[in-house]
Amino acid sequence: MYFIEGKLSVRVNGTLRISVTQINTKGIHLKKLFHEQAPGLRSLLLGALVILLPLWLSTCASRPARTAPSSKHYPLTNTHVKTLASLSNSMAKNPNDGHGLFLLAMAYYKQRDFQEAAVCFQKAIKLDLSSKEKKEAYDKQAWSYYKMGEYDRAINIFEKAIKLYPDWNVPFRGMACALRQKGLYSQALKAFNQILADHPPDLMALDNRGWTYYLMEDYERALADFEKVAQLSEGNLSLRTNVLNGQGWCHYMKGDFEVALGKFSEAIEIAPPEYGYGLLDGYRGMAFVNAALGKFEQAYRSINRATSAMKYDTSHDLALLYYVAGDKKRAWYYLGGPGYIGIGLQPISINGNDILYIATVDQGGPAEKAGILPGDIIVNIEGHGPADLRLFGKTVKSATPGTKLMLVISRNGVDKGISVTIGSADQLIIQDRLLAPIFSSTYKTSSDGMDDPKQ
Repeated sequence: MYFIEGKLSVRVNGTLRISVTQINTKGIHLKKLFHEQAPGLRSLLLGALVILLPLWLSTCASRPARTAPSSKHYPLTNTHVKTLASLSNSMAKNPNDGHGLFLLAMAYYKQRDFQEAAVCFQKAIKLDLSSKEKKEAYDKQAWSYYKMGEYDRAINIFEKAIKLYPDWNVPFRGMACALRQKGLYSQALKAFNQILADHPPDLMALDNRGWTYYLMEDYERALADFEKVAQLSEGNLSLRTNVLNGQGWCHYMKGDFEVALGKFSEAIEIAPPEYGYGLLDGYRGMAFVNAALGKFEQAYRSINRATSAMKYDTSHDLALLYYVAGDKKRAWYYLGGPGYIGIGLQPISINGNDILYIATVDQGGPAEKAGILPGDIIVNIEGHGPADLRLFGKTVKSATPGTKLMLVISRNGVDKGISVTIGSADQLIIQDRLLAPIFSSTYKTSSDGMDDPKQ
């Protein structure tokens, strides 16, 4: 799942919907964004899509029902621009310089331009590289596709690296992470278990196996793995922060709110200042624990601290928190309205034209029932076009559940009219896994005296 900062988007089912951007939590899995589109459209859309998707997973651990793994924010400084420009100019003069192309690919990778990085790594692999560079080129190329949500391509490259370097556990671990991102948990566990049998103790594999158990809602096994990592990672504060957050989320999901609060507090206390994601994750955890304890003002402040640690779209979290606090008006404001269609939109700009690409469709949701598929492109909304996010957001937010929304979508180059019955966002929120521990607790909610958190 991913960050798309500073773009108006439409949140209608809890991930990328009517709001400002998306961060699909650890209950935002990163999903493969291309499914049924026409063959020629794939490369065009992917090239544009990378501009909008600075994806990153620090330990490749997916965290469902909380936060999408993400990166620290790396702005493109003048130094980075000069470095990229210098390397690009050098490659223009000597396009067969494998070492130079490798350095250019690494520069793109560090700037989260994963599409350019993947292309450059692929070219570099075919040229004269040192054995160390070629090894890393395979690894980083695979991770580039992984971070763009292209898990099948990532797995394919990881498998090539495994065949070339059978004693190297890094690509094997990456393949296991990609399998998990696809929801193939049993295969991922098998791979992590093999790594741990062949390379004990691989703390990254053990940590990621813990997150796999977390995704599977096997919290006791997840906690056992996290505890083992904690005992062996004394000097690695980033890894320990990640583990404490994992323990916090497991205890939260089990309803052990006070224990969870202690874990998140400890994670925040030891997190290195540069580990923005660890701080964000800890503060988010504290927000939902405080909500579970009925301390909503503290929950809102924790969200503010989370976004101070690392910028992310707070709208989904705030919608959930206000909803459980009994303030539906504010919940709908942050969610984007009471309507729900069940699609994940990806805005793409091609030659200055905005395109609304349907990345995901909720199973059993209004859009699926109407016949909408992943890969469809919204062309027209209620007779108005070309479709853009502002128009879509305004239309959906003003719609009343039960009313009809007329869309024209393009599928494989053919336009088709579809009528979608707007659903209720109540169902969406109630089914959100993040709130399950709160709904099952015994506290009473109240919306009295709640102030809107500063944004």
